[in-house]
Amino acid sequence: MIRDSLGPTGASLFIEQCTRKFLDASTKQVNATDTIEEAENRYLKRKLAEVDLPSKDRVISLGGASITPKVQMLINFLEGLDTPDFAGLVFVETRAEVAILSQLLHYRFYRNGKYSISTFVGESNFSGRGRSMSDLVEIKDQKENLEDFRQGSKNLVVTTAALEEGIDIAKCSVVICFDKPQNIKSVIQRRGRARKSESKYVIMFEKGRDRKALCNWQKLEEEMRQLYMEEMREIQRLEALEDEESGYREYIVEETGYESWRLTLNDAVQHLYHFCDTLPADPFSERKPYFFFKRCASLEGNHVIEAKARLPITVDLAVREARSKRQWSTEKMAKRDVAFEAYVSLHRFGLVDDHLLPKGRAESCVDYTYTPIEKRPNVIGVAQQIDLWLLLAEQWHNAVAAHGSMVELQLRGKARLAMLILLPQSLPPIPDFEVHWDHNTTFSISILPESISYPKQMMDLIDDVTSLLLRSFFRGKISTDQRGFSASFIPASTPDLRAWLIDHSGAMNVEDMAYTNEILGIDLGLIRDLSRNGAPAILHDITFVATKDVPTEDSMDVDEPQDTYRGNSFVKNEKFTQEASERSYKVGDRVETRMLLEVQRLSKRTDFLHRPINKFLGNLKKPRTELIHADNCQVDNLSFKYAQFAALIPTILHKVHEAMVVDRLCASVFSGVNIMNQSLVRTAITASAACEASNYERLEFLGDSILKCFTSLTLAAGNPRYHEGILSHEKDHIVSNGNLASAAVQAGLPEFIITRSFTGQKWRPPYIDDVTLKRKVKTREMSTKTLADVVEALVGAAYLDGGPSRALSCLKALLPRVPWLSWPQATNLLREPYEMPNQPVAMSTPVEDLIGYEFKLKSPLWEALTHASYHGRNSNNSFQRLEFLGDSLLDIIVTTEAFSHEKSIPTHQLHLIRTALVNADFLGYLALRHSVSVCHTGYKADGLQSVTLTEVSRPFTLVDAIRHGTTNLGIPKAREDCLARYRALSATINHTLNQGSLYPWTALARLEPPKLFSDIIESILGAVYVDSQGSLDACKAFLMNIGLMPYLHRVLNSQIALLHPKEELGLLSKQEEVKYVMDEEGEEGARQLTCAILVGEREVARVRQGTSAMECQTGAAEAACRLLERERRVSICEPLQAQYEVQTEGNKALDETNEVSETRLANLDHPGHSRDINDHRGSEDDAYMTADEW
Repeated sequence: MIRDSLGPTGASLFIEQCTRKFLDASTKQVNATDTIEEAENRYLKRKLAEVDLPSKDRVISLGGASITPKVQMLINFLEGLDTPDFAGLVFVETRAEVAILSQLLHYRFYRNGKYSISTFVGESNFSGRGRSMSDLVEIKDQKENLEDFRQGSKNLVVTTAALEEGIDIAKCSVVICFDKPQNIKSVIQRRGRARKSESKYVIMFEKGRDRKALCNWQKLEEEMRQLYMEEMREIQRLEALEDEESGYREYIVEETGYESWRLTLNDAVQHLYHFCDTLPADPFSERKPYFFFKRCASLEGNHVIEAKARLPITVDLAVREARSKRQWSTEKMAKRDVAFEAYVSLHRFGLVDDHLLPKGRAESCVDYTYTPIEKRPNVIGVAQQIDLWLLLAEQWHNAVAAHGSMVELQLRGKARLAMLILLPQSLPPIPDFEVHWDHNTTFSISILPESISYPKQMMDLIDDVTSLLLRSFFRGKISTDQRGFSASFIPASTPDLRAWLIDHSGAMNVEDMAYTNEILGIDLGLIRDLSRNGAPAILHDITFVATKDVPTEDSMDVDEPQDTYRGNSFVKNEKFTQEASERSYKVGDRVETRMLLEVQRLSKRTDFLHRPINKFLGNLKKPRTELIHADNCQVDNLSFKYAQFAALIPTILHKVHEAMVVDRLCASVFSGVNIMNQSLVRTAITASAACEASNYERLEFLGDSILKCFTSLTLAAGNPRYHEGILSHEKDHIVSNGNLASAAVQAGLPEFIITRSFTGQKWRPPYIDDVTLKRKVKTREMSTKTLADVVEALVGAAYLDGGPSRALSCLKALLPRVPWLSWPQATNLLREPYEMPNQPVAMSTPVEDLIGYEFKLKSPLWEALTHASYHGRNSNNSFQRLEFLGDSLLDIIVTTEAFSHEKSIPTHQLHLIRTALVNADFLGYLALRHSVSVCHTGYKADGLQSVTLTEVSRPFTLVDAIRHGTTNLGIPKAREDCLARYRALSATINHTLNQGSLYPWTALARLEPPKLFSDIIESILGAVYVDSQGSLDACKAFLMNIGLMPYLHRVLNSQIALLHPKEELGLLSKQEEVKYVMDEEGEEGARQLTCAILVGEREVARVRQGTSAMECQTGAAEAACRLLERERRVSICEPLQAQYEVQTEGNKALDETNEVSETRLANLDHPGHSRDINDHRGSEDDAYMTADEW
């Protein structure tokens, strides 16, 4: 073939190059061909090696009989061209011709440089095509050849039909068909490559042989040209008709300002497509309008066109279809007309706003919903926490009496001291609280309701008592001449306050008291060390020593004190009582002995609200004492119990102020809410940074779900015309952190929020004269998330205090611009559309048996099962609105069930439970697993003439109940693919859910059910809620039937590791960065994703599984967690094992202890420790305890 087409020289070159290629490949031990057997390959190699090949550098002459006349004519044609910026293509039939013809042209033109030759052949997609020694064109160079041709460094390409279409190349000035094109398509496509101005298209053929084919092609080309011209004339005619019947129409929306918004026929179609594009996205349905045209005869006898538009089923039935207002001569104008009518109807119906844009808000007054949703918390400036002591200072000026409330200090249930706190107003209820004197002593403080009033004339005396108390502990912070405290304290059981003040003022020398025997049995005050500027201390014991035995300053510490503080009075020591009292009456002994005091210095702690930490305590079991000289000390006349109470006054006032803040919030912002339990409000406004006994985190978890449920009910019930896209848009904005933070600021909440931890440092008593000081208005920075969390926590507190009705009152107080509906109101409004006449009848499928609920109204059930692609009977709406409602119902059911569990579950665990139970993969699995058996009639052939009817049973699932479009093949295929994965994974997932200690994150990710499957559960839940008139018990029964509630109860009562592997990996990696590196491996058509996990710079896991990124990343994260946990256990256990071996060798008597220790080490490998982060911490503690025992 090469010799006939290109001549003897071409054939010789072909044989020579094939031989060289085969021998070169054999030398490199690479097969040049896979079309022959190995034995044949060896034989061919031996024979070809005997061939004497000519030199590669020889000169090849082209002329005479060495080339064919066809090649010579091609050469002559190319030599005669004089085209600037030449770019040409030469089409041949075979790859071999491409290789040899390009070389022949190269030999002819390489000297004059007129043409620079390159090649291009197609890549075969046939996987069975083997390599051949005749493939002389290097495929790997083709991309570079094309780029050279585009850039102009190569200007002539010899190619096969591969360049006819589909590849972008430079415009050509000459296109030559060396061989006759195979068909008219090739003729047209090749000619399309000659796009340069004055380009040439050449077809080479032998005279007398191909003339007939050429004439046929020319005839076909002329027919195509005529068809094209007729089509152009028809287009021109239609355009003329459009100009004649332009029928200009417009729809104008006037506004109060200077602007107006208009819709015309010309832009109506684009507006309608844009509206459909904003509808809720679904992978199995199209979001576009459908147009239908009907041709009919007019009165004049002409053909006219009417149009109808149908919008997706997501749009309300009332405006889902529209018709053109008039008849038109063209489809284009009819389409514009019907689009115009449809869009005007959407505006009048309320789905398009006055700007003629798809609506995205529930009410025009809620304009803040157009602001962007906050993606991350911002920090804003808000008011400082309110200081109610200034308000009390103002009230003192007008007060006629002081209101006293009892403050009782108790230790282990027994009263230790009773005092009165005096204020110009009565106190709100204050729950009992604890204060921690030291690590071993915790007092309980109760502040009882108002018990007594004191006239204002006694305030000077009361201030003197308060000053005495405060100076006993805060001597450096209290001025001796400043009076007028905003909060005062006096003893509760003192009839003569002045006499009490005289008796407890001042101090006396300790040595004088001891020698006069007055110290025995007396309730002493604090010891003042005058050598240290009166530093206070608590007396533990007294020791008399001979003068020569008085210890030096270096030996004054006492490591083992004889007595510790056991109350508020000195404990007599028998040795001191008998021996020291005898010496006290002998004058001579006074000269020979010296008194030493064993005392405990008062710590510098000012925060008694929180349990002390080690840096304040030293040895937690025994307080550190020391010996000091008695002649340098005085003892206060004020008993220690009063001084101790004085130390607690800042803590007490902190709790009092906190209660007054809560009371003021309830009386102002929450005046219409009527919350009875103010402790819930105090918890709701306390941030975790305040380090109080409780904070808002648990209430925020509950309130978040309550808020979303009320929002969903209000939006869905109040806007029956809105599709799920608008409802979700509104909900996202109402519950966003930015909107809730804005509502908190507008309601004045920031000044009530408690964010600072009480420390007692820099504390000073509040004075009445503080009101006269000019204070600068200060602000503080607060995260918008904190503000939003407080709003949600207050909603949760209101719900716990008074149920949904009180939560609704709270929402109305905090978010007044949202038209909130109560649950009964919303339920009735949601039910109304389904009570209309002509609703669907009962269905024949066993769906109600599957759900476990019998619907009174069948239309909610029909709607709950209808996909957006369905357009058959009983298709008023798709399930999306009910799914929107069911999503919030599922959230609140799971949340309230977990929150109200008998064991108080930590907040982080509550979030994990909700995430595990309310996720699409888990719900999709339940939709596939829950089924009932249904029977249908089958046929069985017993022979050629006999057929037997049989009853065949099969499982019927919620997925089978979905109604979808018959032309939509995506849903059946997705269902079959997911069922195949379900059959492979169901046993593993079911076993893990029923008996395992881990949540099957990886298996569920591998199952990868379409979101449609979880949506159907939520839509049915919404339908049950509507039909049962808002019964959450009916909703719970449905969830119990499909298996969600049983697993929730198992999670609540068992130790199930719920943390997602990716989150757990983030915790295990500590401060190191975690990277997920995705790639693909495998052959074409069977490629799989791979995921490598880098922790820092170290690769800790690499997996190859699945076709989705989430499945692959989840599996890789799980593998990485196993490795890091194993390394962590080894790092803990190896030192313990080494210590255990030393212990065993050194002391054989400790076998029993060693056995216990080995058991603890074994427990570190228990599955429960390998997954739960909290168990990790427990394992570590166990390990250290074991080390101490060894």
